[in-house]
Amino acid sequence: MSERVRWITHKGEQILFSNFSSLGEEQYLKEMEETIAMLRGAVEKRHLYLLALSDVTNTTTTAKITEKSKPCRMLLKGVTASTAIVGLTETKRGIARIVSPDLRVFDNPEQAKDWLASQARSGKRV
Repeated sequence: MSERVRWITHKGEQILFSNFSSLGEEQYLKEMEETIAMLRGAVEKRHLYLLALSDVTNTTTTAKITEKSKPCRMLLKGVTASTAIVGLTETKRGIARIVSPDLRVFDNPEQAKDWLASQARSGKRV
């Protein structure tokens, strides 16, 4: 397991945290492979509800990264999930809302983790 992609606990809830911050394309793609593997593992274990957080602060989205994100979105469609992201510029926030309307965008990881934990506790499935 990578130190950048791991399960964390926040307010008693398990969150899959993928920290892509400040990574170049090659390392970002490597960490995405780890994220996909962990999502597959959770789906295979029949987790019915997942909380996921990605930090993309100081990264550049490339065509390869965009393409690699498709399996993540497909895996998340197979389960009920609440997903959050931090580190997007205003332009990328708009694009993210179009590509992934259920994705919630936050200014910092603590806000995102608090929201994710609240979704699990409230029984909301977003």
